Amino acid sequence: MNEQPDLTANAGLVQARPAHSRIDWRLALLVLVNLALIGLALRLTWLSGRGGAGGCGPEGGCSEVLGSVWGRWLGWPVSTLALAIYAGSFAGILLHRLAPNARIRKGAGFVLACAATTMVGAALWFASLMMWELQQTCTQCLTLHALGVVFAVIVVLEFRASARRPDSTVPGRAALAGAVLLGCLSVVLLAGGQVLRPSSSLSAEAVHDHDHGASDASPTDARIYDSGPGPDRLLQPPLIDRSLRFADYPRLGPVDAPHVVILFGDYACPHCHELSDQLIEAVDHFRGQLAVLRVMSPLNGACNPVVAGQPVPPRYASSCDLARLALAVNAIDPKAYEQFERWAARNATTPVLPEALDAALKFVSREALTQQLSTREIDDTLARHVDVFQTIAPIKRTLPVLVMDNYYVTGTPARPAELLELLETRIGLQPPAKP
Repeated sequence: MNEQPDLTANAGLVQARPAHSRIDWRLALLVLVNLALIGLALRLTWLSGRGGAGGCGPEGGCSEVLGSVWGRWLGWPVSTLALAIYAGSFAGILLHRLAPNARIRKGAGFVLACAATTMVGAALWFASLMMWELQQTCTQCLTLHALGVVFAVIVVLEFRASARRPDSTVPGRAALAGAVLLGCLSVVLLAGGQVLRPSSSLSAEAVHDHDHGASDASPTDARIYDSGPGPDRLLQPPLIDRSLRFADYPRLGPVDAPHVVILFGDYACPHCHELSDQLIEAVDHFRGQLAVLRVMSPLNGACNPVVAGQPVPPRYASSCDLARLALAVNAIDPKAYEQFERWAARNATTPVLPEALDAALKFVSREALTQQLSTREIDDTLARHVDVFQTIAPIKRTLPVLVMDNYYVTGTPARPAELLELLETRIGLQPPAKP
């Protein structure tokens, strides 16, 4: 009688194949997600380098997030730190599966647990910053952090599956606890470095004669032309093809200040809001030496042809109305405008139209304000401001822009003292004498 094959002998092999297949799928997913993380981090690093100084732009989103002080850590783009983590996790994936030595595989598991914890913590930190501090989102950044959370989930599933095998190389509980703790400490170090040592996005670029079409390409700096204090004071900054009448623009500081800087900004831009506050401190600090002229540059196509035809981010929906309101207050009383400007800059956040209107009515009468806002003159004045902004928009893609002497300054300082030092070294303001 022929012997019947023992079908149970290979039962374990038959049952093992699906598990092995699932493990392969986890490996494939880990590799694919990790490669996607590396690719996105490379792109964000490139965008950080290409964007230059931080600020507000008509496209909003990633340019504002990456250009902010929260887009850097001790001067380095945070995406470069992410690249280091993703490179480490990729090596951990390969070694955890392919290393011939069990100790190396367990060490690789430690690296994966630490990297996964760091990714989840960083996702929570930066999502919180975008939601509450920046009030702006970067889709590519959110995608990166979402993939980081997915990576962490797959690592957990991989560890659970590996722990069931007799030859498990999952680190022990103590080692896993240490990896999680190290990952948490990495996030604390990241957040602490950004909070305690914020990175400046300030950039001061000198403008030379040949940069704005002088007949000789001499290296002589092209400074702001200033006719000097007086009722008909005129200013002509480099790169701008027209003179600005001092009395026609809203002003902070004394009318006879020997030094004048020009601020291009939007009241709805948080970077402009931050710089305005620091400029007020500078005007007060230098005691009569400095005046700030403001050129309204709303990032809304309804009143600004530079951004016409582009989608208007919700933040800039009221930009035109805020600019008109400020110009109306200035037309009624320049001193009232200075009070309004101080209120706007010292406000905890960028002003919204209803609260800005309420604030304006503290400094001018409702009747006068209503009359000014109903005239064609305010629209014409705003159009002249925007026309001046158009001359620098092709070369300065973000706001704020501060023109001081022969320098175009973009971005925001990390601390008020940085702006004071810049004003002293670039245009020769003298620190006030100590009492």
